[in-house]
Amino acid sequence: MDFAVDRPIAITEEEWWSSWITSDEWAFVAVAGEELVGMAGLLDDEDHPERAENLLTAVRRDLRGRGIARALKRHTLRCAADRGLTEVYTWTQTGNEAMQQLNRSLGYVDRDVIVNVRAPLPLG
Repeated sequence: MDFAVDRPIAITEEEWWSSWITSDEWAFVAVAGEELVGMAGLLDDEDHPERAENLLTAVRRDLRGRGIARALKRHTLRCAADRGLTEVYTWTQTGNEAMQQLNRSLGYVDRDVIVNVRAPLPLG
């Protein structure tokens, strides 16, 4: 519910583990006390075994700005390096400029910009 997207999305736990985070081996969480407050993950690139996608990095809204996302992303990058990966890539949507800035500060480089355009069909 708290994703920075253009419209709300609903994901069941089953969908989350089967489609969004496909490996619990490379899913990382941040915990405060008994509460899950953030997460990130790596998804192997089947076409290029030397690289992986840094999957969704998310931090609970009320705890943002405290370095949790940075710590999760740094851990993710460290694990990727330990695995011998030579490239990690990610994407961040418009509207989440704070994550875009964090990505750049960690060495991610903007390569492509993708713009999604939606309109009801049939087009007028």
